[in-house]
Amino acid sequence: MKPYLLLLLFSGLALNAVRVAAGDDHTRARELVEAGEIIPLEQLLEKQLSGKQLRILEVELESEDGTLVYEIEILDEKGTVRELLFDARTGTPLGEED
Repeated sequence: MKPYLLLLLFSGLALNAVRVAAGDDHTRARELVEAGEIIPLEQLLEKQLSGKQLRILEVELESEDGTLVYEIEILDEKGTVRELLFDARTGTPLGEED
């Protein structure tokens, strides 16, 4: 894990640890949000994960079979690491990945 991600994890600011699959391309993600192609990560987190006892470890924005997908790696209340998948355009849950 990159040192800055570890620092964010322990400081409770892991929501800022967004890594876009194409080489940490935050600019591309911002452009997609501004163009209305995807919803902002903050909106997705508020809608899908607010009020849950978890810690976000990593977020990736990837294209899977032509669909932009937010992959959110979390540490849940039981101490289990899970990866949750959401359609980046709509915020619809797509399931989990091992």
